Amino acid sequence: MVGMPVVALATTEAVTVIEDGVSGYVSTDPDHLIAGMERLLGDHDLAIEMGRSARASARRRFTVSRFASDWSTLLERVCGRTPEAAAGPRIDRV
Repeated sequence: MVGMPVVALATTEAVTVIEDGVSGYVSTDPDHLIAGMERLLGDHDLAIEMGRSARASARRRFTVSRFASDWSTLLERVCGRTPEAAAGPRIDRV
């Protein structure tokens, strides 16, 4: 995760990852994307700040523990089991 602002068409999942004007530019309007690219090329500090925002967002959203938690929750829902039930019966030892 290098922390680079992204400029992308809003025709894919990019809209769920990129926050327009914060971590990059995302739009279906080519003029908006061109203007964003020109801003980034002309303002080094803006590019650095957007890159930092992009990296922070990626680090929050794309961690292994978050993926594991999401998959675990999904599998438990599909199987109709709660996390407690999925752990199996509790055996108390004296």
